[in-house]
Amino acid sequence: MLGRVLKEVKLPFPDDFFPEMEVSPQLANDFHHTAFRLLHQTLEAELPVTRFHPSQQSDHWKLIGDRSGLQLYRERGFA
Repeated sequence: MLGRVLKEVKLPFPDDFFPEMEVSPQLANDFHHTAFRLLHQTLEAELPVTRFHPSQQSDHWKLIGDRSGLQLYRERGFA
């Protein structure tokens, strides 16, 4: 059944594909705070390993390509 539905749906979705919904200001504020908290936790957890990222070790890694935000590095000294 899902396969049939997916075949009938064309992308991008039309503007009226999803029903209108209203979110209370309190709920919108809660979502904002949750997103902010999760982003802060993620960045805080990433900080200790950031120094190992190839972009921070240019003497060890060479950037060989960048497309659509995806970066490809090669270890220096290896072909």
